[in-house]
Order: sequence, then structure tokens, then C-alpha cells
Amino acid sequence: MTAAIAQPTRRWRDGAICRHADPTLFFPEADDHVTIAQAVAVCRSCPVINACLADALDTRDGHGIRGVLTARQRQKPPAAPRRPVRNHRQYPT
Repeated sequence: MTAAIAQPTRRWRDGAICRHADPTLFFPEADDHVTIAQAVAVCRSCPVINACLADALDTRDGHGIRGVLTARQRQKPPAAPRRPVRNHRQYPT
């Protein structure tokens, strides 16, 4: 008897709006800003945008537009958290 290996679930894809769109829309050339904007508009209206982006980041997907980000945008390291600037100078009163 062999045990089945559990595969990660990707049921979120069932609710993705892009399932009904032309797949080439989400794989434009890097300088095709019109198509990129069209794909991002589809992503912005999608109910599974967060799950899509999380999956793209978790799997290090380096192709296409996922969760409103291009592959290049997903490769950038996250910005360091901003800390409040504190002035330690003593001003005379």
C-alpha cells in the first residue's frame, strides 16, 4: 500500500477572474505598458488578488503579472520598514 503525497491546494484559482481572460494578457513584453495596465486592471477587480500574489511570491514565479505585480516588481526586495526620525538634540528653552 502506498501513501498519497498531499499536494498544496490552489482552490483559490477557481475564483480568479483571469481564468476567463486571454492568458497572453498576463505575459506582455516588459515595455508594453498598455497591456500591463490592462492586466493590472483585471487583477485589481479580482476577489483572489491576495492569494494570487502570495502564491507567486511563495513559488518565486518569475513570469507574468500576478496579484497586480509584474515579475520584475515581485523580484525586488521588500522595502525596509520606516522608523520615525527622532531628534536627540537638546534645544534651549
